[in-house]
Amino acid sequence: MSAAVFIGWVAMAGLVYLYIGYPLLVALLARVMARPVIRGETTDRVSVLVSCYGETDRLVEKVRAVLALPGAERICQVLVGLDGEGGGHAEELAGRIGDPRVAVIGFAVRRGKPAVLNDLMSRITGSIVLMLDVRQRLGEQTIPALLSRFADPSVGVVSGELVFVHDLRDTAAAVGIGAYWRYEKWIRKNEAAIASVPGATGALYAIRRQCLRPMPSELVLDDVVLPMQAVVEGWRCVFEPAAVAYDVPAANVRRENIRKRRTIAGCIQLLWKRMRWLLPWVNPIAWQYGSHKILRVLSPWLLLAVLVSSIILKENRLYAAGLIAQGVFYGAGVAALLVQQKRWRLPGVGMVGVFLALQGAILLAWWDWFRGQTRVAWDVSGTQQGSGGFMR
Repeated sequence: MSAAVFIGWVAMAGLVYLYIGYPLLVALLARVMARPVIRGETTDRVSVLVSCYGETDRLVEKVRAVLALPGAERICQVLVGLDGEGGGHAEELAGRIGDPRVAVIGFAVRRGKPAVLNDLMSRITGSIVLMLDVRQRLGEQTIPALLSRFADPSVGVVSGELVFVHDLRDTAAAVGIGAYWRYEKWIRKNEAAIASVPGATGALYAIRRQCLRPMPSELVLDDVVLPMQAVVEGWRCVFEPAAVAYDVPAANVRRENIRKRRTIAGCIQLLWKRMRWLLPWVNPIAWQYGSHKILRVLSPWLLLAVLVSSIILKENRLYAAGLIAQGVFYGAGVAALLVQQKRWRLPGVGMVGVFLALQGAILLAWWDWFRGQTRVAWDVSGTQQGSGGFMR
């Protein structure tokens, strides 16, 4: 057997496992060995944590909306950290919100979300901590749905669900992004059913104060690190579909990829910084974490290996057919990217375009990581979705 044959088939097996085999395996396990979660009433008080940069107008609206939700009487405090916005701005914002439970803390030096959350942790008084982003609108039953899961003493983290809102004017790119996100949520629901999700939806999740630990401030993915720290200590991280954060998908793939590139770089960072989480005697969900979070950052290299091996072996009819199939696949993806701003319904093709754009974002994220350009601080440019994107 030649090296090209071996590498090509190993790479193909890796891709099939990653995008088809693993999702089907966790779906099967969720049917045959699900671990139910107890639901019920709790007496927990809730602290809300929000880290913000450059979104103060949205912040006022978001906090007011959260405090008006059913179940908000359980909220004992709202802690808002302004990253890189010190001075009297914090007091002015607190006055605009007009609720004594709200404390706005300004940090003059911009350090990034993990450092801000670490500082806010020391001020928490509630037994349950609700982590929110500023952008998304929350569903009416979000707070009661999240809290009901904490009636189960094994549950340490509850992830909400990010729902993309569509209308008939959505572009082909928005439709493709929404389809890919539904696929991602299906995997997460099944992972939670058998054990734990390896991370949470950054826009909306809750965590017990007793399992909340400070995180290294250089790590980008706080919504993976904080839940995984709890999971490694023996807590479960589960998924609650009734707790919803609504968002609008990006109108084009380029805008979505600006956020994904940084997110994926964070996954690459975790591969090296938290390699021990791949060990089953350290991490009870090492298989899920490795398959869902880590193996995906290798997918463009697997695709490249399959393509190169097909080119080398193209004299063989089987590999020639495979090369043609890859050409059709990549051609469909390029076509989808070219018409991404059109309001066309191209069943399946839009998702292929999003998939190819994702591979490009992964390669760019590797480039950022190799150059040491993985940034903890984030930009608000109107191009950023909430924290719960494809790779998270």
